[in-house]
Amino acid sequence: MTMALGLPLSAIGLVALLAGCGGGGAPLPTPQTDPDAYFNQVIEPGYDADRLRLVGDGTTANPGLGNTAFTRMPTTGSATYTGYALLGVNLDGADATGPRLGLEGTASMTADFAQGAITGQATNFVGGNTGPFDSTTNKYPLAAPAQYYPGTIDITNGCIGKTTCANVTRPNQMAADFSGTLTGGGNTVTTSGVLQGDFKGNPIKGIAAQAISGTLAVNGTAVPGGFFVYVRP
Repeated sequence: MTMALGLPLSAIGLVALLAGCGGGGAPLPTPQTDPDAYFNQVIEPGYDADRLRLVGDGTTANPGLGNTAFTRMPTTGSATYTGYALLGVNLDGADATGPRLGLEGTASMTADFAQGAITGQATNFVGGNTGPFDSTTNKYPLAAPAQYYPGTIDITNGCIGKTTCANVTRPNQMAADFSGTLTGGGNTVTTSGVLQGDFKGNPIKGIAAQAISGTLAVNGTAVPGGFFVYVRP
């Protein structure tokens, strides 16, 4: 089953129903102790910032960064990129009877340019049931305070550059397998597939990637969806 949300990469976002309040100098919340505050104060603003910086919002005013020039792609050394991920479960309601979940988490990828390899993971997911797309905010609003979804989506068997693996056609492109299980809010969400992305900026300012194929299930029932990753140095 192809994972597709029916929206461009730059249009995907979430917003909490209730905004969290930060105290001056107070420690940041964690997904385990206060998932809704963590969503509002950490994950959602971080995800939005990285997504908008790397791929823009689809307008001429904010087109995002261009792909890294072929000649600016390193061929030695390694680098680690950190940022955020979104697992969108039936967000556009294509499956009328299936759940609609938006889950955001932290992500990292390590690129070994000398070997043309890349691996990573996404974890610390928070979110929950969403409502219909809100065109005024360009987001899918959460229908209730965010909940913690423990688990990890591993990014494995990754490669960089067209000479090293399938699903890569350019020196500034990467691809990798992904798989994982998240459990929270009374749901068990399992997913696996192929992630494909581009290195962005000159020099590299990050990676924007999305699932190009895969499977997604909630409590054992297959549903449509998508997996998106935005990471930066």
